[in-house]
Amino acid sequence: MPIKPPHQCIYPGCGELTRGRYCARHQRSVATTASAEYEATRESAAKRGYDAKWRRLREIVLERDPLCRECKRQGRIEMATDVDHIKALASGGTNAMSNLQSLCHACHSRKTVAQDGAFRHTVQNNRHP
Repeated sequence: MPIKPPHQCIYPGCGELTRGRYCARHQRSVATTASAEYEATRESAAKRGYDAKWRRLREIVLERDPLCRECKRQGRIEMATDVDHIKALASGGTNAMSNLQSLCHACHSRKTVAQDGAFRHTVQNNRHP
């Protein structure tokens, strides 16, 4: 597979070349700031309902549907890595098998951003329950 050519870091004023969006210096600073703010307001995984029981259920769903449902719908074959609540728990969804689907990480991230309005929305929701 060809290697992506380097381009400039997208951090304002930075001219470093990178193969990702940010150079190594700015990747850390952007990720650290966002992660620290987010993690400071986020409940633990267990408190959010992702405990040992959820991990077992997740494995069952991934065994049932090993391919990403969204990629398959678009004619692509991609292994699923995430289990998604079709209707989010926060919106009244449940852990019923009919409410769970297997997605690749990219599709799951796209769906989360589309539904939750990206990262900022999640932080705001955790601050104001």
